[in-house]
Amino acid sequence: AITALPGTATSVEAISAWNKRGGGYRLLQGDKALADTAKGQLVSVHDAGTALLLDILENGQHSLRRHSVNATDLTAADGDWPLTGELVGANGDQVWLRHGQAVSAEVISGADIVPVVGEALRERIVATQVDGQYLYVLSESGLYRYSIEVSGAPQISRDFFVSLPDQTGFVVDANRLVSWHEGTLQEFRMLDDGSLFRITPTSLTLPGVVELARVDGPLTWLRVNVDSLPRWMAVQAGQVVGILPGPSNLFNVLPGRAYFAVENNGLTSLQYREVASAPASFTL
Repeated sequence: AITALPGTATSVEAISAWNKRGGGYRLLQGDKALADTAKGQLVSVHDAGTALLLDILENGQHSLRRHSVNATDLTAADGDWPLTGELVGANGDQVWLRHGQAVSAEVISGADIVPVVGEALRERIVATQVDGQYLYVLSESGLYRYSIEVSGAPQISRDFFVSLPDQTGFVVDANRLVSWHEGTLQEFRMLDDGSLFRITPTSLTLPGVVELARVDGPLTWLRVNVDSLPRWMAVQAGQVVGILPGPSNLFNVLPGRAYFAVENNGLTSLQYREVASAPASFTL
């Protein structure tokens, strides 16, 4: 995983998270080790705005570990709680979990974590994403949005459901939605009630299956499996407007820089390039 601390300048290195072959994991900022453990495996890393939250697997048990943000640095781990489900995202003190075909939440309150009553879906969950205070859940038939209702006993509330059948993935950025089936994309503008309006009249077909997405302002970067290689392509308004030159499993665009992983002789290194826009020709 590659992320940045909120509000940092472009000269501040991104934070990367790596599992170690012999066990344990490392959090790095450039060459500086922010955390280095001998036990546990990183399952996922989530930027909650005020902290990095880690899903750690150790001795068959999952736990939630918090590293709070302190100016331009991370604190040592300042919170550890057992996880009852799969960590799918976080925002501030809100933590979202998946339990098979059900979703729930927890709220961090000081040294405690408070469970929030969830909801079970009657169909298969395809994908999930947290954007701001909301959890979006893509099912076989459409897209659900949930928020946490704090009046009375905390519980999650379904804000809306909108029909969006036969999609294999999606990414949301505020009121913009990009969804795809295998390698065919469609872009929407999403209203407060969940109504969707197509941004482009036709779908875009890419030369492979979409595996992952990253939002970069008006651009959506998509990791596309092309001839068994992970290629990153930037899409805007229904057109491919950029391609990362080489294959990379990891990629993220942070303030002023694009970071990507490079593999060489079995070793993985993290590199970056300064972000600049310039016209160039390419073929898909």
